[in-house]
Amino acid sequence: MKKHRMPDMKEGNVNVTPLIDIVMCLIIFYMLVARIGVDMGVRQNINLPDSKVGKKLNDPGNTIVLNVERAGEAVLVFVKNPETSQMENLDPTRLIPLLRKARGANKDFKAVIRANLDIDYRFIEPVLVACSQANLKEYQFEARKP
Repeated sequence: MKKHRMPDMKEGNVNVTPLIDIVMCLIIFYMLVARIGVDMGVRQNINLPDSKVGKKLNDPGNTIVLNVERAGEAVLVFVKNPETSQMENLDPTRLIPLLRKARGANKDFKAVIRANLDIDYRFIEPVLVACSQANLKEYQFEARKP
């Protein structure tokens, strides 16, 4: 009886095409899932207060960042509009409809309030009232670790 042997490999290498396909699928998956380089609408010119305690923000996709600044005796709120992805300067009364629209039916929607170290509470109070009137479940203040 004649013995059959394995045919010679013409390329002399292992076929890596399936491996490359799998790696490309993984790369695409992680690009879609990861939030790398997402612009949250943070203004860099705000000097945050120090805090030794704090809570880490777990879901940045479920929040809106409110940058509170003072212009004389007026309050300026800079926020990234979720629909246009543009930074807008809003009066606290005009902030309520934007927060309601951004929240939609999402019960866990939060606001992160960023204010300068030396800003008085009376300038932050209208923003807190706007968050309350927009029925936000939670709002937090951002601070930096000393």
